[in-house]
Amino acid sequence: MGFDSFWALTNKFNVYKRIDKQTFEEITKSNRFSIRPLLKQQNIVDFFSQKIRNFFIDNPVSAEILLSFFEEAQGRKKKTYTFLML
Repeated sequence: MGFDSFWALTNKFNVYKRIDKQTFEEITKSNRFSIRPLLKQQNIVDFFSQKIRNFFIDNPVSAEILLSFFEEAQGRKKKTYTFLML
C-alpha cells in the first residue's frame, strides 16, 4: 500500500483521531515520511495543524516542497493540497 492509500484510508475511517499528537510528531520525523500524500487529506491536516506547521518550520526541504507545488501547478491535473497559515 502506498502512502497516498495509507493516508486516504486513515482519513476515511477517522483513524487519525486515535493517533496522539506525540506519535504523529514521531511519524513526521521518520526518514520514510513524505508530507505530500498527507497534505491531500484535509481532515488530518486540520487535526494535526500545529504539528504539521512545526514540520514545515523544522524541515529544511519544506521550502522545496512548497515551491515545487507551485511550479508543477501549471503542468498537472488539479490536486488539492492543504496548507496551513503560519
